[in-house]
Amino acid sequence: LHWGSLRAAFVPWKVGPMTTPEQLLQRSYLESNFAKDLDNEVARLKQLEGFQAEYTSLKELLESLPHKTSHSLMVPFGKAAFMPGNLIHTNEILVHLGESYYSERSASQALEVLERRAQVVQESLDSTYENLTRLRAHSQAAKQVASADSSKPFLQTSTGAVHQVEGEGGEKFMEIREEFDASLHLGAGR
Repeated sequence: LHWGSLRAAFVPWKVGPMTTPEQLLQRSYLESNFAKDLDNEVARLKQLEGFQAEYTSLKELLESLPHKTSHSLMVPFGKAAFMPGNLIHTNEILVHLGESYYSERSASQALEVLERRAQVVQESLDSTYENLTRLRAHSQAAKQVASADSSKPFLQTSTGAVHQVEGEGGEKFMEIREEFDASLHLGAGR
């Protein structure tokens, strides 16, 4: 999300007789940017959840492998055939370190590497959830501003309200109106 699109998100639009084609283009551009950003974050979220599921199943496998010296299994032989085989040296795991580097580790050492990687994925998931929540809130705020009625307050708080107003040049902007509380300002001049 870029600052320009965030700033533009709070420029109010209201389709009507005074709406210019530039305003309509800006609105559709902003809505498509929010949609793209949301789609990107959802795709990232699905990818990270897939990594997390793979790490969970791999963790279960790494915990069970060293309990026996060999495991019977069906070995793929071509695309459509399987044949019985045995998995031996179950405490020797080849760990991918990055690029084209691998290291042979014991199952417990590989499990430690896996737990560190799973922690990084969990932190990325948390960050992605926060970004998704923020993007949805910004998108919702932009839609509220776009459909704001200038006669009613856009946002009402306990100390005032935010209204959509039109300037001298016809431009629309948000104005904050608060009630003056003399008791808060009596001591300011002394």
